[in-house]
Amino acid sequence: MRLRLLGPFHQCRLSFMRILLRRLQRDRWTFDRPVFDIDERGVGVAVYAACGQERTYSLVCFGHDLPPDASLVGIARIIVYQVSSRCGLDLGNADGFSLRLVRC
Repeated sequence: MRLRLLGPFHQCRLSFMRILLRRLQRDRWTFDRPVFDIDERGVGVAVYAACGQERTYSLVCFGHDLPPDASLVGIARIIVYQVSSRCGLDLGNADGFSLRLVRC
């Protein structure tokens, strides 16, 4: 990791980030983006994988194109009828079959 990229991970007494980063480095976790099929409008699917010694976690993210009338903006709140993105955490490698299951 580069030191300049660790700026958001400032420590405080209640922070677990220092312990987490040391453990990730000690256990030699690797991070990968096996699937990234997102177009310029933000529509598609992306998979980010965190691979440790014992298991792999995959974050599956879907982006959807919404029509302009999918949300109603009021004075103090936004009412959303549909969401433009969804994410799910999968234990293991997210393959084509699991992506089809999550997409439904």
